Amino acid sequence: MSCGDGTTGPLEPPGSTSVLEADFNRQNHALASELERRGAEARDHQLPRTGGTHGWPYWQRELHSSLPMLLQAVGADGWTAAIVLYDHAEEW
Repeated sequence: MSCGDGTTGPLEPPGSTSVLEADFNRQNHALASELERRGAEARDHQLPRTGGTHGWPYWQRELHSSLPMLLQAVGADGWTAAIVLYDHAEEW
């Protein structure tokens, strides 16, 4: 799980804020707490340490960060990851 805190982060213009992302942040923390309480494994990578809104630069950064774990979870190998990254490199 990844989420900003709705305040201006390093990947957007100064003064950018997002009430939507602040609410997502609250919900992500609640979900992470509940999953932990139930003993479920969750990778909680919240972003309040750097701020951040609900924008494409953050999605892009977090997708690159989480893609190997996601591909492993569905049984895809390294070649599949390389093909996915190559095919969509210009979009990211």
